[in-house]
Amino acid sequence: MTYVSDVEATFDLAIRGGAEVLGTDADGLPLRILSHKDAAAVMALVQASREHLTQHGDYTDLVDRDLAAHGAALEQADEEPFGVFLKDELVGIVSLIHYGNGVFGLGYWIGAAYRGRGLMTEAIAAVIRFARDSRNAVAIWAGIKPVNSASCHLVDRLGFRLAREQDTHLSYCLDVATWRE
Repeated sequence: MTYVSDVEATFDLAIRGGAEVLGTDADGLPLRILSHKDAAAVMALVQASREHLTQHGDYTDLVDRDLAAHGAALEQADEEPFGVFLKDELVGIVSLIHYGNGVFGLGYWIGAAYRGRGLMTEAIAAVIRFARDSRNAVAIWAGIKPVNSASCHLVDRLGFRLAREQDTHLSYCLDVATWRE
């Protein structure tokens, strides 16, 4: 694996072995673009977090994937999947999904053993900075099941605002131009 295990305390975008690496404000929490070569690590984390990931009725397709399907999913052209690493271990994923014209979607999940530590807040903030500075993002959307209060609180802390309520999910939007780090 190619990643930075020793990041500075400030945002840093670097190229290491051909993979984009994002630093976060948290020491030792780098993010790296994942590829099909990371499928086994992703699958292991998904299986270890199966109950956590499916507790709200979502991610069932993720936990049912085989190794080849995990690899293929990591290579989607319209998505940049960043692996979140705590020291040397994959602990979650934040995906930046390209919708077009500066508009992006955000997908994210963290392994069950790493919940409640603020890791995903730091990771998503790094991806927002990346989207703003390197992808000219103007808006980032996140769809969340209403029963997933932890995720709703997370995006709220990061400055996303509830834009739309639907039966199956809540749509949150971040105006990147007015985002306060």
